[in-house]
Amino acid sequence: MTRIDVGRQVRLLLALGVRRWFNRLSGGMAAKRNAKKERRAGADGTTPPRPPTARRRATVGVILLLAVGGWLLQIVLFSWQFGDHAIAVAEGRPAVSEHAWEQAATTARWQSQGWEAQMRRDLNSDPTVAELSAAEREHIYAEAMRMLVGNDVYDPAIQQHVATLVAALLALIAVSVVAMSLSLSNTDLARPDWDELWLAALPVSNQALFTARLLQYALLNLMVWLLVPAIVAVLAVRFGMYWLPALGLGLASGAAWAVTAAALRLLIETWLRQRLAHVRIKNLQAALTIVGMGTMVAIYAVMLAHGALPGWFIRVADALPWAHLPTGWAARAALLPGEAMWWWPTELLVAALIGFIAVQRCAFWSRGGLIVHDGTLSAPRLSGPNVGRAWRSMQVLGKDLTLLRRDRSLLVQALVMPLFMVGLQLTVNPNLSHAAFSGFHAATTFAVALGGWVLTSALSALAFEGQALWILAVAPLPLAHAIRGKVVMWAAFATGYAALGLLVIALLMPWPGPQAFADVVMILAGLPLLAALAVGLGAAATDPQATSTNRRVGIATVYLYMLVLGLFSLAVNQGGAHERLAILIILSVIAWALWQRLRDRLAYIFEPIDAP
Repeated sequence: MTRIDVGRQVRLLLALGVRRWFNRLSGGMAAKRNAKKERRAGADGTTPPRPPTARRRATVGVILLLAVGGWLLQIVLFSWQFGDHAIAVAEGRPAVSEHAWEQAATTARWQSQGWEAQMRRDLNSDPTVAELSAAEREHIYAEAMRMLVGNDVYDPAIQQHVATLVAALLALIAVSVVAMSLSLSNTDLARPDWDELWLAALPVSNQALFTARLLQYALLNLMVWLLVPAIVAVLAVRFGMYWLPALGLGLASGAAWAVTAAALRLLIETWLRQRLAHVRIKNLQAALTIVGMGTMVAIYAVMLAHGALPGWFIRVADALPWAHLPTGWAARAALLPGEAMWWWPTELLVAALIGFIAVQRCAFWSRGGLIVHDGTLSAPRLSGPNVGRAWRSMQVLGKDLTLLRRDRSLLVQALVMPLFMVGLQLTVNPNLSHAAFSGFHAATTFAVALGGWVLTSALSALAFEGQALWILAVAPLPLAHAIRGKVVMWAAFATGYAALGLLVIALLMPWPGPQAFADVVMILAGLPLLAALAVGLGAAATDPQATSTNRRVGIATVYLYMLVLGLFSLAVNQGGAHERLAILIILSVIAWALWQRLRDRLAYIFEPIDAP
């Protein structure tokens, strides 16, 4: 086989992978439009003819472009803010933006009449300072009065310290990128996707197959392409580099990171599929999900820091020479212009070498097949004389509990991910966290959010059945009755999380009296009703014909549930006794009506045209 043939194979395989990714983005909206047309055309009971394939609309592309543009703008603003905070840490001054600090320093230098009040107004021009409490602002004023000096961002010592801080942030991003690519980006890390198995059956060499997979992973890693080039380019401009070379440096760093992350993902997932059993890989995927989400929350806490960088991040940055590690080379190239000319070529060469080694090793490991070990789907089964009786009495509830016990990745996505989402909201909105823990009554809203976010996974309770949903549908029991056990399970999970949150709040905050019992009763009574609504809404919106589990429940159902959760949270936080009783009655009536409708709808879940 000539090199031209290999290059052609790689291009074709890469085009197939990229096209499939774009089709998955736009396929959901097209499928919904076609389903609505078919329902309208088949309202008279006849089977509508298949319409001709319509031209693909550009709506999804425009929405995606606007979303990417908005994310990039936010990342640029947050990167500039992080640069200000890093310079403040390196200089030992308060965490104030450079513009506000220079204005205050100029006012202090001239010391005209009323200069102290003017200096305070200059410092308050920084929005992060204006949002602080009075005590924190007074501390910043005192520090400014003590220092009253301008800052020289081109001081080599300051630049070295800032480079260390930026390198520590990039190390956090690197850990998050690798962990997320092996956890949430993979539906099932233990087995290849169907397209990988199909492509492996073609007369294509392993080198071409894995090279195309490497390039696909590198090109479609949105987290790298959104974060790394923007952060590196903004910080390079922040320290005196022109926009054009700074943008080139950012794109070169992003390309090096994308190839390196793709190579690590390719190496790890191929080695795991060749060496470990299915259950162990799923456990590892669950752990990687926790690591990825934890580092993501840490990244938000650092880049969106209000007033100053977190103390834990400064201690971690000072603990190791992050700027000398491969993840810190981009920081040295951006903040130390004298070293930029040889750091970014080194970064690209190392990334290309890692990619080449990854392709060769994966091709060597897969010479006998993509999966060669035995027992990939093995799992211990319960045994004993009473196990069968207990299993039959629990029905679908027992099946779901056993599934969560065996599939640790699903367990993490269902029960641990909501905790990270709540933590992310508290990190992004520090005012929300201050308000949530200002008193016992306000903190009960946090308990509602904790239990309510757990129930977001209940929206996919029926979609989690996957291709086995037809087994439940043909069981000698109505499907609506069969999935009642799911309501019990998710109600228990949500109530347990909320009860744990209330226990922690009661231990940390003073007990306000009888009003606290009313809050606790309201939460523990309302969460089971929310569980019934979440499972019911998800079941009503589940599309069993969707090939991907994530697409079986539309985003509109999630928004509808969040609206109900918001109304319940508002009643807990601000409602009186009559309003709380009213919302409980309304939720009960809606849940009863929804499940009454489900009994009629779920009987025709696989034959919607035959429904009366």
